[in-house]
Amino acid sequence: MINSRDIKDLRPDVAGACDIFVKVCKLRGLNVLITQTLRDNEYQAALYAQGRTKPGAIVTNSKTVTYHSGLAFDICKNVKGHEYDDPEFFKKCAAIAKSMGFSWGGDWKKFPDRPHFQWDNNGKATSYKTVPAMKYYDNFADLQRRSGLAYDTMLYLAAYDYGGDLIRKLACMD
Repeated sequence: MINSRDIKDLRPDVAGACDIFVKVCKLRGLNVLITQTLRDNEYQAALYAQGRTKPGAIVTNSKTVTYHSGLAFDICKNVKGHEYDDPEFFKKCAAIAKSMGFSWGGDWKKFPDRPHFQWDNNGKATSYKTVPAMKYYDNFADLQRRSGLAYDTMLYLAAYDYGGDLIRKLACMD
């Protein structure tokens, strides 16, 4: 069974954006821990069985796995004993992730999944095989090059409400 939480197991564009997401969250005081990046169908089947044919609470409604394509990840609050009990933490993380182009499982109507984020081209992708490259990470690198700002400065500015606007303005200056 494959069950990973290593960001490097995500598709390269998603991994780059996920890394920026974690750093921006930390700059905003949100102590994020990545808990899932890659799993195979065997591990997904075991999770699906939980609460149905095996003991435990139901943790997924999906028999198929979105994690095998490197487009999705889960997070928790990195505070022992309070990993999943703070809805505001997940809402704040979601605001950051959604501003980067990720979809948030907390918006799902049938089975909200607050720890889950995925790149699905804003819900337009019908299959993981048709998901285009994530533009945010490419744009971030391009903005950094054009603005002349250091990577850490870019992250620092991106952590603030209007920091992204300032970065874009700096990148457009001649």
